[in-house]
Amino acid sequence: FGVGTKPDQKAANALYLKAADAGYARACLVLGQIYLLGRGLDADLDTARIWFKRAVRILREEAEQGSVQAATDLYIVHYESQVLEDQSAEGMKWLRKAAEKKYPRALLLLGKALAEESGVEGSIEKGLAYIEEAATLHESDAHFLLWQMYRAGVGTPPDEQKAMDELNLAAR
Repeated sequence: FGVGTKPDQKAANALYLKAADAGYARACLVLGQIYLLGRGLDADLDTARIWFKRAVRILREEAEQGSVQAATDLYIVHYESQVLEDQSAEGMKWLRKAAEKKYPRALLLLGKALAEESGVEGSIEKGLAYIEEAATLHESDAHFLLWQMYRAGVGTPPDEQKAMDELNLAAR
């Protein structure tokens, strides 16, 4: 918004609408957030849900065709948006499919879900293992999270040297 120009939320919203009408799932997700938060227009939860549900339909088609990015985005919409009715199991199903294909972002998100025990059956140690695997696949956010976990001793004994190594990798 406004990089190299004056910010114009209404113009941005119009462009997102055009992209969403063309079938771009990410634009549908952004429109859902725009209506949810009331950015440049009145907040409208019902309209936000319509856009999120449209994004889910598009993402599901893409995920069924093998897109790990779409499968990961389905998790984010279902599990983290808190706008759609509780369908966290549906979101977790798609996240696990993407993680099975070693998609780094999916491994990170699955590891975080397990480590935080946010409604997901599992353990901190299993979560740590997924996060470590994401880091080996160069997911920079995984390195930062590992720095925090190693430093605080979450799922592993505290290890300041390992923590600093991960922080250095995250900074690259």
